[in-house]
Amino acid sequence: MVDASDAFDARDLGALDRDVARTAALVSRAERAVKAGGDPIDPYEERRQVAGRSTFVALAPKSDDLSLEAPMRAGLRRWVFAFTLARLAREKSLALQEATDEEVAIVDRPVSRKISWREAWHEALHATVTGDVEMYLRAAGDAADTVAPPAREVQAILREAAHRLDVEDRVRFETGVAARTLTTFARSFFDATDEISRHALATEQKRREGVRTSPADYLALALGRSAGEGWPAKLTRRWLEDLAPPLVQGLALDVGVLPEALGASSFARALFAFGRALRIAGPSPSLPFALARDPFPVDAERFGLGFASLVTSAPFHRKVLGVGADAAVTQARVGNGMALAYARLAAMRWLVAGADRNEREELGHRLLGAAPPGDLFAAFPVPRTDDPSRLLALATTFPFVTALVDRHDEDWFKNPRALADLRARASAPAHAAATGATDDAHATWAGENGEAEATRAAAALTRHFEHALA
Repeated sequence: MVDASDAFDARDLGALDRDVARTAALVSRAERAVKAGGDPIDPYEERRQVAGRSTFVALAPKSDDLSLEAPMRAGLRRWVFAFTLARLAREKSLALQEATDEEVAIVDRPVSRKISWREAWHEALHATVTGDVEMYLRAAGDAADTVAPPAREVQAILREAAHRLDVEDRVRFETGVAARTLTTFARSFFDATDEISRHALATEQKRREGVRTSPADYLALALGRSAGEGWPAKLTRRWLEDLAPPLVQGLALDVGVLPEALGASSFARALFAFGRALRIAGPSPSLPFALARDPFPVDAERFGLGFASLVTSAPFHRKVLGVGADAAVTQARVGNGMALAYARLAAMRWLVAGADRNEREELGHRLLGAAPPGDLFAAFPVPRTDDPSRLLALATTFPFVTALVDRHDEDWFKNPRALADLRARASAPAHAAATGATDDAHATWAGENGEAEATRAAAALTRHFEHALA
């Protein structure tokens, strides 16, 4: 399954680094082409040596290697691992993409028609009438039978490929943290926030004057449409960069395609993209690619979540959006409801992987506050290759933001010293956080007390939401 051809000269790390950088650019281009509905591009066709077992083995660490090349070899090995798995799963990944676009579910409003799994979710998120939301979610549940099989096949290929590379714990290889540790966090947090979630969903039900629970309440909580004051009419890169000009000076940020402004959640997603792009663009251009960039960028995800958390901050709503003090407190509360919905979804998507239908329905009911339509969670959330990085980032973002507030006050986003600290941290090699080089809890997570740390992190994040949504 993992070929051993196309070996490279392990002494020529510079050449391999350039090939990895070119391939990473091609991968990004290929992903954009698929999303745009264009013809798929094979980013590995010309440089198979960056995506094969022989190169991965040649880059294996040596116990006595204390040379300056060791970090370079480690960084390149991570990229070769990511490329190898992606190459082997490419065909099934394209089949999964096609399955999400296959029109297999029927809706009856405004006229009877067939829609795809992807379109069903798009319409559910855009709908404002409870009945319409429920109709589109039922359609997504009906389409799940088409999407779930290729999704499972992709995951099976990834597991087998990692096994053939002698990587038994993909999560530990990618993040430095054992898979069971992340499972401990996800389970602890999801269980501990059930009651908080029920209260938040009941508030949404009361807001719409509903007489019964509905999955629409979860989407309303997650979208934060009731926090509508102060936001610009359109999301633009200029608006993001004007939030903190010293942070972006001299950097070429790639924030991607910004989302349509559906509610406060759209701006949270844009802030996430901004923070993530800042961390990715931060390292010096003189660094080799494999040190400046990482295929599993936990710290970039953490930066993204740190900036997205601004929607939970009353000072941000007051000082940046210009709303009144009372409205700022109200909108920050809505922002915390959004954050709770996101965090529970992130935990649930980790727990639902490999679960049977009864377990999926039970977890889905707890997430939505209502019975999920059909086997909705057989295909939602679709597993992502960056799920481990994102979950670890979620688990360690709260202390990251708390430290910013403790050092620079609640309006850290306006404090020049805080911005200077963030810019300095963003300039570190991409994998620095995962090796314990920063002051977060990451190193503790990777140690023998990782599961205890995961439990403490879940408890701390739960207490935050208990206070914010009381």
